[in-house]
Amino acid sequence: IEPVQTFESENSSNTRDFLFDSLPDEIRVYEWHSEVIEQLPQDFNLLISSKDSAIEVMVHDHRFIYGIQFHAEIYTPENMDGKIVLQNFFTLVKK
Repeated sequence: IEPVQTFESENSSNTRDFLFDSLPDEIRVYEWHSEVIEQLPQDFNLLISSKDSAIEVMVHDHRFIYGIQFHAEIYTPENMDGKIVLQNFFTLVKK
């Protein structure tokens, strides 16, 4: 597993997606991949980018579809950002 990377939110706190509720503007998550998304698919909006990947997180305009490039399921007691992303997603699913 690669070292923890920092990703910056493209959104201000006023337009922030609920997926990142209660997280700072910079989150720390594990990234371990060799593939990147180079262009947003039709009807998707960019939520987060990083120095390593222009598209880290995207969301569909009209449907409940997210795409994330990092591994939110991998987190440590010292770094719970991935867990918070997952908890927020499960909260959205329940609505």
